Amino acid sequence: PGGTAALEIAPPRRRFTLDVRNVLAGSADYTLLDSVSQARARSFWYWPPDTEDAGPYLVRLTQDVQRVQDFKAPAVATYYRFRLEMLEDKL
Repeated sequence: PGGTAALEIAPPRRRFTLDVRNVLAGSADYTLLDSVSQARARSFWYWPPDTEDAGPYLVRLTQDVQRVQDFKAPAVATYYRFRLEMLEDKL
């Protein structure tokens, strides 16, 4: 009785989408993106590639990573396209 309650609203969490194309199967980039795609339940640090919003941000994947073969009939090597959708996580 007689106490007051206050509610502080946090700023909205940011959403990020990252599309990476022409990733050679078996390369270091492919291995890194594959390990990120398997860590869906864990948070990780993300630095956006643009200069306006440098980051880093602690993010978590909101969906499974989409991995699609770039070319239907590759001539020499197999390249993939990755799409990551992320949400800023709470610290």
